[in-house]
Amino acid sequence: MQSSDISSNAPRIRRTPIRLVMLASGAGTTVSAFCEAGEKGQIPAQVVAVITNESKAGVISVAEEHQVPCSVIQYQKENVMNWDQLLLKTIKKYDPDLILLAGFLKKIGPVVLSHFKNRIVNSHPALLPEFSGLGMYGSRVHTAVIAHKKTETGVTIHLVNENYDEGRILAQRKLPVFPKETPSELEKRVKTMEKDLYIQTVKKILSGDISL
Repeated sequence: MQSSDISSNAPRIRRTPIRLVMLASGAGTTVSAFCEAGEKGQIPAQVVAVITNESKAGVISVAEEHQVPCSVIQYQKENVMNWDQLLLKTIKKYDPDLILLAGFLKKIGPVVLSHFKNRIVNSHPALLPEFSGLGMYGSRVHTAVIAHKKTETGVTIHLVNENYDEGRILAQRKLPVFPKETPSELEKRVKTMEKDLYIQTVKKILSGDISL
């Protein structure tokens, strides 16, 4: 298992605890991991809000469990610009230092990207640039990894830009793909590693070891 990151002597974010807004569409296991890391003092940060585009997403219950405000902003396919503006307005209410995507399945729009340039971070369950782009998320990624007979896969933490999975890579970590492993088995192992690398990467961002 290997890891890599980008080091810098960039100044640290000074406010403590750092304010995190998390965007998620699914069960919320990564959101839970960050909430717990903040509560236990493992990172000098606090999840101050959760935003989801799914009214029945499991992450809503996770937010309630950790007493974190949660907003549902359903995607407006017919008026993406309005959705982008509404998302920005909601995020700004919580004055975040960083925005973390955790299985958020909608592309972040230009208004939010411009306002929070280089402050939006995402994790991807593969070694970018492989197995990336529109529709490549969750079990689809692991199915593709196995279908292509890859002997290793991993996790990538990256900045978010206007294109799916094309933002600057901040950290990667590899793990082997076992013979005859199923996509669900592989997904379970990747998820465990993904949470750890995500949290460790955010710690390095906050300490200034990784520059945004």
